[in-house]
Amino acid sequence: MMGLEPGMPDLIFVHRGMTFGMELKTTKGKVSVEQRAMHERLAVCGVDVAVVRSLDEALNYLALWDIPTRILHDPVQRKVASR
Repeated sequence: MMGLEPGMPDLIFVHRGMTFGMELKTTKGKVSVEQRAMHERLAVCGVDVAVVRSLDEALNYLALWDIPTRILHDPVQRKVASR
């Protein structure tokens, strides 16, 4: 089987020389043993990995990581940024 190693985060972001990973889960989804091990390996390499269960949670991490989006993020009311 070819492809990524088991446990790699669903999304990888590279921004301003930093690398971030985001694992997408449902509200009841569980992180597998392989995912947990990979997240720990990535952390040793300086990669911050977040497990998120909602769009607002994902947007919060993107804001924390200073990764720009086209969405004006307000947890109470989300608005699409005008172009």
